[in-house]
Amino acid sequence: MRTLAVALILVLAGCGAGSEDPPAKSVTTSPSPTKATTKPTVAELSRIAGLFVNPTTGNVTYVSVKGADLIVGRTDGPVLTPLGPRRFWLAPQRTEWSFAPNGDATVVFRGSPPRKPVMLVRREPARPSPAALAAYAGRYVSEELGATYSVSAADTALRFQTGVTEPFTALPAYGDTFLGRAMVEFTRDSSNRITGLLISTGRVRKIRFTRVP
Repeated sequence: MRTLAVALILVLAGCGAGSEDPPAKSVTTSPSPTKATTKPTVAELSRIAGLFVNPTTGNVTYVSVKGADLIVGRTDGPVLTPLGPRRFWLAPQRTEWSFAPNGDATVVFRGSPPRKPVMLVRREPARPSPAALAAYAGRYVSEELGATYSVSAADTALRFQTGVTEPFTALPAYGDTFLGRAMVEFTRDSSNRITGLLISTGRVRKIRFTRVP
């Protein structure tokens, strides 16, 4: 119980890492791969860009077009240098990114010590209408922790508050997942009714709250 209570405090206080997946840092000094001689067009880069989800952690990575470059981030971030068709190099983390025809990505660390490749699944970004956002509004309770979230909807986001900590806003990401100070995943039953939510940060994962009338 005490461990869960501390975890909840961390979530509500916004502690821990953000909800995007940062590539691991490198300690290697090996040379970088050779750059491609032909740079992809903006149209080609736009077909690669998107929202990617780590199926193991649920964390989100945005790959976006900025100017004539592909970057890792929503509006700003390190540049992915072209290596070949649908292959890129992220120099700060010494990772090679390969994008499959279906849109999914494989991130391979080329430094030392070696690490397992990371698979990222491309997901369609959520763009809920105001009416769809309003369906998430309500009270969500963890009886075990004695905590309650009040969720309200705005035009483009959801607002979360407990009465104990500062409220926070989360924007739609994909499916029933929202990103803000924490990652919030709403759950549904077999009839597609919203039944609860799971809250995660870098340190704490999937704290469950049940929706109440």
